[in-house]
Amino acid sequence: MTDTMTDACAGALVALARAAGDDGLSPADEVRIDELVAEAAAAAWYCAFEPSRDCLTLKQGNAIAEVILDAHASCEDVHAALATSSLFPRNEVWPAAREAAHDLVRRYDEYLQDLTRREHAALLSELACRIEPLLADADTSTPGDALSSCDRAEVLFVLSPKGKHPLDASITSHRPWPEFAEMYVTEDLVHALAALGYTLGDYRKASGNGHASERPRGKVLIGRPDFPRRPTPLCSLEAVREMVDNACSTNFLFVLYAMVPIAQLIDLDPARPVTFSRAAIATWDPWNGTFHDAVSVPAVTVTPAMGTLMSPARWYSPDHICGLVHSWYTADIGQGGEGGCELNTSACGRG
Repeated sequence: MTDTMTDACAGALVALARAAGDDGLSPADEVRIDELVAEAAAAAWYCAFEPSRDCLTLKQGNAIAEVILDAHASCEDVHAALATSSLFPRNEVWPAAREAAHDLVRRYDEYLQDLTRREHAALLSELACRIEPLLADADTSTPGDALSSCDRAEVLFVLSPKGKHPLDASITSHRPWPEFAEMYVTEDLVHALAALGYTLGDYRKASGNGHASERPRGKVLIGRPDFPRRPTPLCSLEAVREMVDNACSTNFLFVLYAMVPIAQLIDLDPARPVTFSRAAIATWDPWNGTFHDAVSVPAVTVTPAMGTLMSPARWYSPDHICGLVHSWYTADIGQGGEGGCELNTSACGRG
């Protein structure tokens, strides 16, 4: 920078320090100030969301997953929902703008010796105010940038009929305890069985359940599921029997369960088929806090017609209930069922 340009820039800074906002600046000084501010902003570093060196707890992850899945369900922008959730530490832009203003003024300090303390403070404040929006606009970080691959959340795919809230699809026992042969035969049970790969006839034959079907109000028969039954069941009926008999509650849900990277949920589209690299099949009572899984299955794909993907953040989560061994339940999640993202299925066995 030539001496002439330096003098001109220093003069513009002095004029800004002594001006009341923009009113006292000449057009030439305004142009020089804009150039100095743009240069200072370009040289400064600001990132609203940064990766943390501390891994999130599952409880923290569940809260974040709930925001993400709720945003997907409402067709809202996920990053905007996360940014307003207050669940991520956010670096404020003002300190960075203030530091950039200090660096700028420091370069011209020898030319600003005649400024009073008040004028010097006013100059720093005005420069920071001008730099701040430039830093904010240039920042491309998102809340997702604060997540690491080890930050996971519990997710459950509840086997529930389409159009029904997943927690309204509970399975109920005729007995004061859960019993495989004594479940109410409802559309919720028929739906869950179909999602697992079985018909009501398969269940009645295996269990000996002779209770009459509970027809929905206004219907003659229990409706058929909105999806083709799996050609190969996800698990044996003996595994289903184990899950029911050990549900420890007379009201429960059939679910697929996994601990997945939170970052994978951000770009997930729950309106399309979702694939777990592995998932535990379980019964879950979110109201009273019971959970029992009997089998883990690899590379399982579910469709929106089969149920709803949800976070247990507002309820008793399986890990909260049982204190699970996390390595048994970690998995990837994506749209692999449609040829989308590649899922790691090399570690589908437990342990």
